[in-house]
Amino acid sequence: MAAHSGISLGIGQDNLNLTIAPSPTHAYNWKLGFVPPGSVDGLGVLYAGLGVRWFFSQKNAYDFYWLAPDLNLSYFDVDQALGVGTAVGTGAGLEYRISNRFSITADMGPYWLYLRNMDPVLTRQSWDWVISTSINYYLR
Repeated sequence: MAAHSGISLGIGQDNLNLTIAPSPTHAYNWKLGFVPPGSVDGLGVLYAGLGVRWFFSQKNAYDFYWLAPDLNLSYFDVDQALGVGTAVGTGAGLEYRISNRFSITADMGPYWLYLRNMDPVLTRQSWDWVISTSINYYLR
């Protein structure tokens, strides 16, 4: 049950993702998510992201992977706050294959976060550690 090529759909703690793995060694990941109000300065943030995973090992039911730079663009429009943001990061993770069709992934890494409110113009940027989990269903 090690990594293999294919397409999977995933549900994470705050996102939906589509992963296309053209080979057992790497995969492309697209995601769309929503961070609920109270999580980021009290704002609800809608975001879309793109990333690449390279798998180190493919042993039995688990695979270790490295996330290439992951890029996320965000938009928020809540109460009197309207703005955009960016998150760029990298990390490492583990995919555990439950069966041929299902897996669980978890990864962690440092991200640079930038948010900009449009009116009044306010910006905020910081480094933070991001932990992400997902349950995946392989279509093939």
